[in-house]
Amino acid sequence: MEAAELPVNGAVVTLVGSIETQKLLDILTIIEDMVVLNFALVTSDPSAGALELSVASGDEKLFIHLEKLKEYASSNHLEISVVRKTLAALRRSLEPTSQHRIIFSAASSELKTNLFPKLEELRQAQLRVVGGLRRGQIIAIDVESDLNTQNLLDALCVDANKHHIAVLLSGVHLRRPRPFIFIGKPNQPLLQELHQRGALVCVIGYELNLDTAHSLAMSDGAKFLELVDQKSLDASESIVIHVDNTQTMPSWLPSNCLTFSTTATSTGTLVLERLDDVLELVSISPNQSHSASHSHGVTDITNFLQLLGDHGPDVSVACTQSSAVWSTASTGAGGYTLTTTSKNCGQKLLGKSLAVLAEFATVTPISGRLLSSSYYSPLPPTADAASLVPLDSFELHINLAVDLNSDILQEIRLKLKQTSDNLKGDAAVQPNSLSRIFRRLAVFDMDSTLVQQECIDEMAEFAGVGDEVKKITLRAMNGELDFEAALRARVALLAGLHAEDLFHRICRNLEYTPGASLMAATLQRLGLTLAVVSGGFTSIISSVKDFLGLHHAHANELEIADAKLTGNLVPGAPIVDSKAKLYHLNRLAKLNQHSLEQSVAVGDGANERQGLE
Repeated sequence: MEAAELPVNGAVVTLVGSIETQKLLDILTIIEDMVVLNFALVTSDPSAGALELSVASGDEKLFIHLEKLKEYASSNHLEISVVRKTLAALRRSLEPTSQHRIIFSAASSELKTNLFPKLEELRQAQLRVVGGLRRGQIIAIDVESDLNTQNLLDALCVDANKHHIAVLLSGVHLRRPRPFIFIGKPNQPLLQELHQRGALVCVIGYELNLDTAHSLAMSDGAKFLELVDQKSLDASESIVIHVDNTQTMPSWLPSNCLTFSTTATSTGTLVLERLDDVLELVSISPNQSHSASHSHGVTDITNFLQLLGDHGPDVSVACTQSSAVWSTASTGAGGYTLTTTSKNCGQKLLGKSLAVLAEFATVTPISGRLLSSSYYSPLPPTADAASLVPLDSFELHINLAVDLNSDILQEIRLKLKQTSDNLKGDAAVQPNSLSRIFRRLAVFDMDSTLVQQECIDEMAEFAGVGDEVKKITLRAMNGELDFEAALRARVALLAGLHAEDLFHRICRNLEYTPGASLMAATLQRLGLTLAVVSGGFTSIISSVKDFLGLHHAHANELEIADAKLTGNLVPGAPIVDSKAKLYHLNRLAKLNQHSLEQSVAVGDGANERQGLE
């Protein structure tokens, strides 16, 4: 359906009950050719869940689809609620609002006594509760509101300094590296893990002989700010872990930083898991692991705050507009995330991708959401985003009753690629590990990736040898020439061109892929190192590096003599082919002191295959 044919009527559909994989697949099939403006799935176990959809279609089709959903719900023991709305009303209800994460300590009975009634009062008028969790004495609540962070904190009528409460604006910055300050002797595994993520770690009151952290004195506030500035971090986003309670807090610490108490014997993993939970970007959903858990199903949203206050130490709650699904589940490893992206057929690709996974193992849906729609984007508009092609993008958190070893994972990826290619989209499944959340390095190809042209073809057209270069490219694709031989043959045809004129023309006419600037800026805010590694040429790739603000660039070097191309590569210079791309991927990961699993490789052709695999 083209955007011009967008229907004027729609509905909000809420389904409550057992929403296991087959039912989800059936529902996605029913709504396959509808416009989906919102998708929110939350479950606590196979017998309790809620799915909320905002859908639109032509009047007659809308009626037919809604009747099918009602019939399906009736025959499959699902409660269903349907509210008809105009498309304009639907879109108004989905207009982007700021999402905030309210984080505070559950230890203060005074805070809970005052805060919970105030949140309930605000919920009726100025905010919507999205989800929440409790991990030990840490409570986090997600809300959507038009209020800014300071106004929301003022509306809560709570002294932030007295009660260690923080209101953070949710967004990509919640995942970026931040300063960690230990008061007293830290836990060594935790130090190593934080260093692996690129965090700035400072230890106050305890001398260290480690590269993973900086030792500071109680009076070293200026030194701390200097270190923060060197890493381009924000001091106000600091997290303080108070290990030695005999030591006082330095007066120079930011007043609104998050403070947690622990002990030197606490396991670093436990502390970090709890911090990950409260700082994770996505809306909080029940964290069902493979270990034992008790599920408590669906409750009315008005009981939401009581669940967090009265149950512990681990409670997770996720909300639709009218229901809250909650569970007390142990945290731990396990689970996967399925992400799909396509144009105009998002729910179809999501369903077919989920069916692929179900061929290999039992799949249990945990939570899901619509990231963006071909007809509506929940993301706030930006100058760069205005040029983006709208896409349907879904994220589904699942449990699989099998460990994805390398052989099975490769087979799943192959079938997912075939499925997504047929629908002109992309699908990926990833383990829910810390590596998925805390990426540290992204390495991109240039041609047909960061820019939309193949630069060697543009250079050949300028030289008047376009047809000859295309013949060489065809021979390479047919396996008659390897990459280096094809590269040298094409470069030879450029002999005699004035180098500066050629590079100026090509760089001036580069067509950057829509969203490239926004992506680069976002990834940098997340703390990633960005590199472009291309089989193209250094004089062009340097322009791309500077325009996008990337950190590294590697490409082939053209030999120049008397200001003209000689038709050769620089003698002795390394050839950047698929092996070189894999080399640079590994080298940059090692240089930045993180694992290859925390890296991302992006490319479009066979030259990227080794790095992508």
